[in-house]
Amino acid sequence: MGVTVANSLMESLKKNPSLPNLQIVILEGDNNGGGGMPQFNQNQDSPEWKAATARNANTISVGASMHVFSTRKTVYSLLSNGIQDAMESLQQQLFSRSSIKNTATTTNHPNPELFAKPPPFFAFKPYYCLGPAAAWNERLAFINYGLHYWYTALVKGGQQDAAARAKILVQLAKATRHKFVTEIAPEYESASSSSNWYSEGLLSVHRTKQDAQEVLDECQEFGVPAQKLSWEEAIQREPRLQNLPFDNDSLHVVLRTNDIAANCEEYTRLLLDKCQQQHGVQVENSQGKVTRIDHHADTSSYTILQEETGTSTQVDVVVLAAGSETPLLAQSLGMGIANHVPTYPLRGFSYTVVTTTTTTQQQQQQQQQQSNEQHANNNNSNWLLQSAICMDNLYMSSVKPWMARLTGFGELAGFPKQLEVQAASSQAPRVLHQYAQALFGDMTQEEDKKIHNIALETAIPCFRPMSPDDLPMVGSLGIGKNKKNKGLFVHTGHGTLGWTTAFATADCCAQDIIDYLLVKDEDDGEATTEKKAYILPDGTKLDRNLISPSRFGWFGS
Repeated sequence: MGVTVANSLMESLKKNPSLPNLQIVILEGDNNGGGGMPQFNQNQDSPEWKAATARNANTISVGASMHVFSTRKTVYSLLSNGIQDAMESLQQQLFSRSSIKNTATTTNHPNPELFAKPPPFFAFKPYYCLGPAAAWNERLAFINYGLHYWYTALVKGGQQDAAARAKILVQLAKATRHKFVTEIAPEYESASSSSNWYSEGLLSVHRTKQDAQEVLDECQEFGVPAQKLSWEEAIQREPRLQNLPFDNDSLHVVLRTNDIAANCEEYTRLLLDKCQQQHGVQVENSQGKVTRIDHHADTSSYTILQEETGTSTQVDVVVLAAGSETPLLAQSLGMGIANHVPTYPLRGFSYTVVTTTTTTQQQQQQQQQQSNEQHANNNNSNWLLQSAICMDNLYMSSVKPWMARLTGFGELAGFPKQLEVQAASSQAPRVLHQYAQALFGDMTQEEDKKIHNIALETAIPCFRPMSPDDLPMVGSLGIGKNKKNKGLFVHTGHGTLGWTTAFATADCCAQDIIDYLLVKDEDDGEATTEKKAYILPDGTKLDRNLISPSRFGWFGS
């Protein structure tokens, strides 16, 4: 999230020549982001992504933004899914895991019984949120998030309020899609000769006709283009749907034409390179993660500390965009600030499938060129998945011709742990393994294009910063009793819609920072602005208060 803000800020500074030249530094604050994003090539083992974007993001899903989690209905789902998850975890402990481990190597036919009902999306692990496994600052973060969530879901979480918040998310998603298609993607295509472009269209697969119709009705309500497909039409767009162990007439498919599947890690890398090479942004990720921020009220400045290496950085403006670590950094500035940043990690899992090949380097180059030409003509026939798929709250899409990614789940399971053995257990790897085996199990025995990593260990966790009301938190934290904290901003809380909404919210954050810089030297010393609306990348306007962190906080903080 910090990279998107840096890019938007530099673009905004170009439009305001009256402002002095500024030095922007991106410091590592995410526990799962250290060390940058590694390159990954075909014929290697599974990628060990560290950054959350590389681990889980794969779509700009305008359709997914129609749904919010902070509703009374979701509270019921959270409780029922939690019970289901606990029962399945107990059952798994009673029986040997060997029966499900690496089953793709012994059979290409998935067991229909494993797909009899949708897997639980939510899970709650209180031992890791409030118990001995959590540090005190992590417990405070959960309590802060939990109080705001329960208030939003149970007191405000009626159908009308949820629909209003969903409309804001759809507006942000549409604006992000506009910027991606008109600015980000063309820049990438001009800078790269590879075929890591984006594809449009997502197949939303449902178990009942009623569920499919509800999605169509929602799409019509929110202005999201969609159409119902016959099973034959769906198979024509994505033949691998036939591999799922369902009868042809038991699944119902809706095509959301505006959703985008892309290799998000590649585009994030493009933005990072652009910030460094074109804008002179410094990226410091070798000094350990940021652990504390000190505010100096007398000079309106901040000291950012990386205590692992004893490094400190003095700055005038800070943007808290540290992913799941953001609420902990906010606590270092005092609970008055932390009350306005009640985010909490929502753990998901990513399962990346890759193919190996025995072709020569010259043949690979010829295949790459052919892939470029086919993709430019919207022909993805040589990709692992020709179309993105959403089923049972799982998203499946190709991010390269030889790489597909399956993602999903929303678990309240504490903060990221340094060692995976310290983390809460989950049913998610098993479920993702089952779907990967069903979709691609027939490719495990091929010689010239073979999938070799369909295994439980392929699934890796990622942690998304979730806000209590599903809306991102964007803007100044120098609010309420904290007005002395001038120059402090936040860009977090995107939850599962980070890639779907981040380009739009980054522009919003940049507008707030520019407004602050334009007035901060005035005599009254107050960094305020009369502007009430953000201008989004597609030209629409959004009331700043709707996504401001000022909407949270207790006791007038």
